[in-house]
Amino acid sequence: MSCPECGELLSVNDHTKQRSWRHLDTCQLQTIVHASIPRVDCATHGVLQVQVPWAEPHARFTMLFERFAIDVLERCNQTKAAEILELSFDEAHHIMERAVTRGLLRRKTTMAAHIGVDEKA
Repeated sequence: MSCPECGELLSVNDHTKQRSWRHLDTCQLQTIVHASIPRVDCATHGVLQVQVPWAEPHARFTMLFERFAIDVLERCNQTKAAEILELSFDEAHHIMERAVTRGLLRRKTTMAAHIGVDEKA
């Protein structure tokens, strides 16, 4: 396992208490992923939980579920999307906020090559 901060390869120190994440539904039934996440003891950063490949840190939903939720949220209002996904309004809102944050982090800022000025403005 590697340290989530510096990437140094380390051995597993221990495991966290079991956590749960909501995943994509299977045959119209909710699917929940359960796991005890390994923790590593980094000399620089201390004992840290490793990054799981299916979810963001501190998230309660898998990335696949959040991707599907964003597709639903794009196509209908937040209240209806939350009803379809069987989420609370706040859970749907937090999924939207995380998606916007990820999008803003990926955005590249560039300087404009040319600027047009309207003399009447």
